[in-house]
Amino acid sequence: LEGQKALDDLDSVKAPLALTSALELLMQGDYTRDFKTIVEVWTLRAASHVMTGDNAAAKKDIDSLVAVDSRIVFGSMYFPPDLIKYAEAQRKLAATAKGELIVRTEPPGAHVWVNGVYRGLSPVKEQGLMGEKHFIGVTAPGYRPVQRFVTVGEEQIQLEPSELKADWDAKATSIMSHPHGMGRDRALQDFGVAAGVQQVLLILAKASLSPQRMDLTGIRLEVTDGHNAAFYGATIDVKNTAEVSRFLSELVMR
Repeated sequence: LEGQKALDDLDSVKAPLALTSALELLMQGDYTRDFKTIVEVWTLRAASHVMTGDNAAAKKDIDSLVAVDSRIVFGSMYFPPDLIKYAEAQRKLAATAKGELIVRTEPPGAHVWVNGVYRGLSPVKEQGLMGEKHFIGVTAPGYRPVQRFVTVGEEQIQLEPSELKADWDAKATSIMSHPHGMGRDRALQDFGVAAGVQQVLLILAKASLSPQRMDLTGIRLEVTDGHNAAFYGATIDVKNTAEVSRFLSELVMR
């Protein structure tokens, strides 16, 4: 907001500094959630370069922005006709780009985001990319999240266990040993205390007698006293998004 105000006030000293600072802070955050805001602030930073007369820096930002999202609009409020034309030329190049990015992880099966868009479980292949840098975000249960700028090509990521992974593995073993007993709830409560949270959500899945369906039991446990704030069971097709959504809604709303 400070950078936006400085830009609107034509403060050529404060605007670039404030917007660069905001962009750096956002890039230290969560790419998977904040990507839209990152792009918005980055676009304003490019506009601040225009205001200071540094068209070379503005073009550099435009190149990077179009590479990660070719739909960005560079409005005439902040950008002169020559830079809007330049951005349009970059957009045409993006439409015919043939760069390929392959993201592999160890262990495999991690969730991968490319330029703020979820692309599935690793290994992931993304095609039609420009040669500029791209954002990737990688998450997996029990491992530290990874996010970085990468260029096209192959990116191999070694995931590091999170601080709580060993504790969770031990609790998960206890839960699987007592999926319907008090040991399950005690393990959940202990893990919730270690994680410093107020509630823990657990979904137990077991193969059903019906093909392609699973018996799910959902528990929402209060860490403070160990009681079940919600409990719900159903047999669903776990590949059916609507059925999964209904199950989670029932569990959360109870």
